[in-house]
Amino acid sequence: MKKEIAVPFGKLKNSLKTKILLFESQKLRAWEENPRNWLYLETVFSLLLLFFLLLFALRPAVLAITDLVGQIKTKRRLVRQETQTINQIIVAQDAFAQLAGKMNILEEYYPHSLALTSGLAQVLGLALDNKLTVADVNFGKIVPPRQTRQPGALDFTLQLVGDYPAIKNFLQETTRVRRVIQVNSFKLSPLKIEGEEEIAGIKLQLRGRLLFWSPKARQKKR
Repeated sequence: MKKEIAVPFGKLKNSLKTKILLFESQKLRAWEENPRNWLYLETVFSLLLLFFLLLFALRPAVLAITDLVGQIKTKRRLVRQETQTINQIIVAQDAFAQLAGKMNILEEYYPHSLALTSGLAQVLGLALDNKLTVADVNFGKIVPPRQTRQPGALDFTLQLVGDYPAIKNFLQETTRVRRVIQVNSFKLSPLKIEGEEEIAGIKLQLRGRLLFWSPKARQKKR
């Protein structure tokens, strides 16, 4: 019979460890002796080093670029808003220019002061356009406006000489002049030259008013 030799477990364990270490040492030595492995390792460490350098060196630049991009977006938004505002102002100016033109016409037609020169120019100009002779012009007392619905007025008397068609046309066109003229009454009479029987023309005596309004009267009523 063969004798069984009992091997202590501790020695067996140490022996296995020794073999494993020896095997690993041989593998490590083989890996170290391979130049490709060192090349790969150098490449990996270089990439890791480059990564950390980029991370810490470029971080301020990245933050600055991010902040700059944010500022650019904000300025673009402000530029768009300013452009919209400018376009609105241009539209408002155009509307105001159109309204101002109409207001000028309204002011000339119904002025906020007497404006005697423009009113007289409208009446006399209409007479001359119809080839009428201005014989006389008289003005009465200025009646100031008492309230908004009662405009101020200046009474006047106008005497014109001409033929009947011209006088008729003049009376019709008094409603179309660019100034409010109130015709209170008119009288037609033949014009005769002393010592002659034939009628030399028609004389028109017109009584009317130049009307105007006053901002002060409107303010007092309010």
